[in-house]
This record gives sequence, C-alpha cells and structure tokens, in this order.
Amino acid sequence: MRVTIDIQPYNSRRYGKPWIAHVSFNGPKLIYDFSNGSYLGDEAGGKLYIECTPGDVIASGQKDNRSGKNTENILYIVQNDGVLQQVDKVSAFEHWETQRTAPIESRLANVSTDDLIAELHRRGYQLITNGEEE
Repeated sequence: MRVTIDIQPYNSRRYGKPWIAHVSFNGPKLIYDFSNGSYLGDEAGGKLYIECTPGDVIASGQKDNRSGKNTENILYIVQNDGVLQQVDKVSAFEHWETQRTAPIESRLANVSTDDLIAELHRRGYQLITNGEEE
C-alpha cells in the first residue's frame, strides 16, 4: 500500500528537503531505508510517499540546517487501514521486534485475498488461475 503525508510550506534556507523511510533496528540503533520513499513538492509544500505494508515501522523528518535543534524525526507504525500511528522509539523497537519474529502467516492474517490481488494488479502482475488470466 502507498502511504502519504502532507507537508506544509517551509523555509528552504533553514530546513532541508522532507524525507520518509522504512525503519529497522540494530540493537537500539535505528537503520533507515530510504529506497521506497520520496518527496514530491518543494518549499511551497508537497507530499511524502512510501510503499509499505501494515505493521511496518516508518519515519519521516526534516533537517534543521541552522542548529539541528529543531530537526524533526517522527516514528510511525502503519496500521491495517494505512493510518499512521505515531509512536516513540521504544514502542517502535518493541513493535519491530515482535513483527520480525512473527511467522509470515500471522503478518498476512489481517490482509484479505482481494486486497492482496489488488496490490499485485497495482504492481503490474497478471494472475492466471485455471488457465485464465484475471
């Protein structure tokens, strides 16, 4: 699923470009994967986009280029309906550990077959069942 976050106008001389990333952990250290996220917009505003699945931990933020004191880094857990639940670092870590050790079947338990098929179609896959294309 694609999740979006609206970004308000900002002073580009003070703040860097907004970012969004998947988060994993190495012990207590956050590891960011920026490969599935992007910002479409400019200093007048825009949207952050990221491809993710329910249960993923993601983060968004924006660097303060002057002092760093106002640098933003917000952690979220992606809910089954695509809503982002803001969490602190400890909650994100505990959730990530639980998701990492959970069997794959339980991670997909809340996703319907129709939703999985729709996601495959959205990604450009053709499904063939009983010799017929869907």
